[in-house]
Amino acid sequence: MPIGPRREVFAEVVAELVDARGFVAPLSMVGVADDGSMFGVRFTQDNGGLKPELVCQYVEVQFGLPMNVMVVDDAGKAARVLLALDGNRTVTVL
Repeated sequence: MPIGPRREVFAEVVAELVDARGFVAPLSMVGVADDGSMFGVRFTQDNGGLKPELVCQYVEVQFGLPMNVMVVDDAGKAARVLLALDGNRTVTVL
């Protein structure tokens, strides 16, 4: 059975997009796993940090890898993140 990514991985991706790639809050993140499971999270500014809020979730079996994640910011920037089977990730700003 595939093992899903830890929540910290998503926080690291958001931090990279904000700190190194110029994304601005609020951000929307949508992920789709290999089994069709999906989630939507909204990140809003909160006391100098970002506060996540789960806005939707559907779990087919469990969140496994590979997983495709899309992140969109308030200024219209978008990124695609591929979380691979081996745990590596590829971030592509579109």
